[in-house]
Parts: sequence; C-alpha cells; structure tokens
Amino acid sequence: DLTASETVKRHFLYVQCLGHYRTNSGYAVRNRRKLHSHLFLYTLQGSGILEYADRSLLLTPGTLVLIDCEQIHSYYNSSKELWDFEWIHFSGGCIDGYLDEIARNWDKIELCHAQNRMEEIMKYCEDAGHEHDISCSTALIHLCSDYLLSLKKTLGNSVSAYYPFVKDAMDYLQENFA
Repeated sequence: DLTASETVKRHFLYVQCLGHYRTNSGYAVRNRRKLHSHLFLYTLQGSGILEYADRSLLLTPGTLVLIDCEQIHSYYNSSKELWDFEWIHFSGGCIDGYLDEIARNWDKIELCHAQNRMEEIMKYCEDAGHEHDISCSTALIHLCSDYLLSLKKTLGNSVSAYYPFVKDAMDYLQENFA
C-alpha cells in the first residue's frame, strides 16, 4: 500500500505509484495532463519517444527524464523493439523549488547511477511504516538533486540555462545586432 499520510504529503516527497514496464510497438500514453504528479522515466533497454515541453525526444538506454504531469505529455514505443523502462509517479510539498529550476533547464539526461536510485526507491516502497516514508522521500530528493545537478553540468553556461526572458533578450540582440 503506497497511500501516504497527510503529514507525509505536506512535508515529504512520496511515491504515488511505480513500476517496471516492458512494451512492444503500439504502446502509447497520449496527451496526458492535469495529473497532480511528477514522473521519472528511466529507459533500461530499447527506446521510446517522449513528447513534452514542445519537444520530441528519443529515450535511449541510460536516459532519465522528469515530467511535470500537470503539463501535456505523451510517451510511446514507435519501434519494433522492446522498450524496457522503470517509472515512478510521485508528489509532495517540497518538490516545487526543484521543478521550477528543472523546468528552466529541462532535458533528458544520462545519469550513471539513476538505475540504482530507481531500484532503491522501489525497494523502500516494498516496506511499510514511517521509516519507509522518510527513506523513500530521501531517495526521491537524491534523485531529483542528481537530475538537477546533471542538467546544470550538461548545460553549463549555454543560453538555454538562462531564464526565458534573458534568453529572449539575447535572441533579440543576436538577430538585431546591426
């Protein structure tokens, strides 16, 4: 049972549901939105397509994405190969700061220990009790932090790492330099 208490929902990150999925071509989650949840998708084998944040990305083995499920998104297997991935839907009162920062820099990342973090969270969810809630929240925070740090490292000082209004101003100056 992954039902979190009101205290956990207010103060911690908590898992709503999770799983490991293997799918053939034809599998699709299309135009999902307005779910009060965030989703980590980690590709183990094969590949999938993610449409999110006005982009379409190929999710290959070792890549991790974090999706705000309030926003419209689709993911699917468009190949004839098996797409093998782990997923975690989660929420909580302390995620907003992470998501604000991640949304400004959003991309897929390759995180060498993401699979270990995902499996750690899944293991904590097998247990019950207050210790489980704190351990699971801590592991989710670690995964969010690792994701954000990897984004920052990947983007460095690129234009996409700036706030949108700064990027718009830089684009305008570049186009109208003369």
